[in-house]
Amino acid sequence: MKFTLPFFGVIKMSEYAWIAIVVIGIFLILELIIGILKKRRKKQYLSPEKNPTKSKNNENYLIYYRKNQILGTIRVSIIVIGIGILLAQ
Repeated sequence: MKFTLPFFGVIKMSEYAWIAIVVIGIFLILELIIGILKKRRKKQYLSPEKNPTKSKNNENYLIYYRKNQILGTIRVSIIVIGIGILLAQ
């Protein structure tokens, strides 16, 4: 399959290269989404304006870190699946 890049000309790419580009693109999109979700969760649970009392803050820290652990687990599982797809080729 041929791919034309400006200033570089025509590049021939194999099926494996296309799969690798797609998987890397999915990883980058995943990292962007997880970063946005973490910022939102931090504002939601750790913001002093929304949670002025100390006892509530302790509970909110636990909720915040639990939700971050879930995002981390999803991230690792998608990375393992992506690596598996790349190695299967």
